[in-house]
Amino acid sequence: MLICLMTPRRYFCWLIEAVRNGADIAIGSRYVNGGQNVGWAWQRKVLSQCANWLVRFLLLRLPIHDATNGFRVFRQGALERLNLGGIRVEGYAFQFVSTALAICEGLNVVEVPITFHERKFSKETRQTVESVASKNAPRN
Repeated sequence: MLICLMTPRRYFCWLIEAVRNGADIAIGSRYVNGGQNVGWAWQRKVLSQCANWLVRFLLLRLPIHDATNGFRVFRQGALERLNLGGIRVEGYAFQFVSTALAICEGLNVVEVPITFHERKFSKETRQTVESVASKNAPRN
């Protein structure tokens, strides 16, 4: 698990509350009413919005506005039902493929508006976080 410690704690609480209220998966969404990106260059915003548009309308027809965001909480039963360890994709593809599988399985996937602030990691910090994440990733 990789957790960005720059994300405000209240967003974790909102996602957990959504799961407690019946969601199988709660996604922190930048692209629903009340969500936003702060500090992003316009090029990054366009790239992110285009990627989500492609996933929503061309590739998978998902009813989710922010399918590329990895900021999520899964109900334990949803994790067991999806068997995500069997997915053989990398990077952002995991986000939208796992979402598509959940929707196909009839799971309740909800989006919770969040404000995403540009991370302020140095190159060394980013490498450390990625290294820790890769060393702790489950292996099959």
